[in-house]
Amino acid sequence: KKLYQNSSEAAFIRVLGRASNAHVTAIAGLFVSKYGKSLQEVIKKNFSGHFEDLLVILVTPRADYFADKLYKAMKGLGTDDTTLIRVITTRYGVDLEDIKKAYTQKHHKSLYEAVKSETSGDYRKILLTLIGA
Repeated sequence: KKLYQNSSEAAFIRVLGRASNAHVTAIAGLFVSKYGKSLQEVIKKNFSGHFEDLLVILVTPRADYFADKLYKAMKGLGTDDTTLIRVITTRYGVDLEDIKKAYTQKHHKSLYEAVKSETSGDYRKILLTLIGA
């Protein structure tokens, strides 16, 4: 309620700065059902710059965020190998399975197939081993 009635920086910092990822997900769901707008819509309407970017990241489901990071890392000419390595290795054993599901849902291709088509050699082998089929 605080975020809808008072879309000040202080209100967003107070609420989102102290909430766990699960709590933010619950807040976002309740927000849509109660006010008919997503937190992302309210953030984009009321804020700009790096503060807006940070708030959008905080209210985006973690698996969706990383699925999009991986997609962007492989989109177009060339591959952002630093992002690919960083996301796959740091999320392995944490929530990579959720990221794989989100990737497939959002981009209509499995993460495994995307990485396979964008990499080669031993580099490909180890990334695909981490991702799993």
